[in-house]
Amino acid sequence: MISIAENAILQPYAKVDSTVCAVEIGRGVLVGEKAVIGVIAGGGGEGGRQEKVILERNVLVENGAVVQAVRVGEGTVVQSDARVGAGVVVGRVC
Repeated sequence: MISIAENAILQPYAKVDSTVCAVEIGRGVLVGEKAVIGVIAGGGGEGGRQEKVILERNVLVENGAVVQAVRVGEGTVVQSDARVGAGVVVGRVC
């Protein structure tokens, strides 16, 4: 399941993948070109199981970044071509 809140922007060629777990994209999130959001098969968190990838409000995922994290906190910037692995919690009050 993929949930995208109001005012979120997915730029061309951005990919949101929910084949392994659900993805929740918060209000005002910007996902850049060729960025990938979601756990890639075989990339699950601890024990190989992750229930959801959550991008909180106003997160910026720049071009080419890959985010498989459990949670990316409000206002976090994931820079171009960065990789945030499965099971990770980053950002505000993590």
